[in-house]
Amino acid sequence: MNNAKDTIISRCLSLANTALESSWTLHNSTEALFWFRSVLKVDPQNARARLGSARVYQYIASQPWWHNDVSLAKSAASKALALLEGPIRPHNVVDSRAKALVCGQIYCAIGQSNLAERYLNKSIAVDPVYSAGHYFLHFNKIFISPRADHILSGLSEAVELAEAEGSQRRLAAALYFRGFANTLFSNYHEAIKDLTRSMAINPGYGSANLALIAAAGLARHNGTYKAVRCFKERYPNFSADILDYMWIDRSSRAEYHRLVRPMIETVKVKLEASG
Repeated sequence: MNNAKDTIISRCLSLANTALESSWTLHNSTEALFWFRSVLKVDPQNARARLGSARVYQYIASQPWWHNDVSLAKSAASKALALLEGPIRPHNVVDSRAKALVCGQIYCAIGQSNLAERYLNKSIAVDPVYSAGHYFLHFNKIFISPRADHILSGLSEAVELAEAEGSQRRLAAALYFRGFANTLFSNYHEAIKDLTRSMAINPGYGSANLALIAAAGLARHNGTYKAVRCFKERYPNFSADILDYMWIDRSSRAEYHRLVRPMIETVKVKLEASG
């Protein structure tokens, strides 16, 4: 009986991980969550299923345009933390760094940047060349103390780490974070390069697309219309109010708000003007 149970768990975990590795979409995340939940029905304390479910909920919390519902994104963040706060014992370095990373990502998303920094540093302590830990750590610093030199140099190192890893998903994310930071600090042409490259790797990457609209719009670049059209075609029901959840609510720092508001207003104006 135990052999049969172990076989089912192994199969479900394999199917969930295959779904997550294929592409970063609502459909694949929902499929992965189904398989992880299937494992937890027969083994509620399964560490890999709990960690995997938390990762999926983190994706949902970070991609609010998937549902166009901030309440669902916030609920997903709470579910991720509930899964991670229990006694999960990671099997290896990969699971250990992932657990710390997901905690950091969620705390960053809900505006607890100092707590996020602690977990992100932990993910790097587990694996010093973990690109995801590095790019999220320096992205998170934007919400604590938005200083261009240190943040951009750190994100550039993270991009190099992601390139060395060979993970296209991580490279797309690292380029988005650096592109967002470059836009925030008015380096619009560098931002456009980063964000265009990020979207070439992951065409459905909503965060990169929105940041590209901001960078291109603020630079009065001729690619603005194309960036807007691309986003509207993929996410026609997007509510611009979600931008506040994505970019404002992560920080209470007035200095950060001063820098990010032009980005938000530009995106809102461009999306509204496109009909």
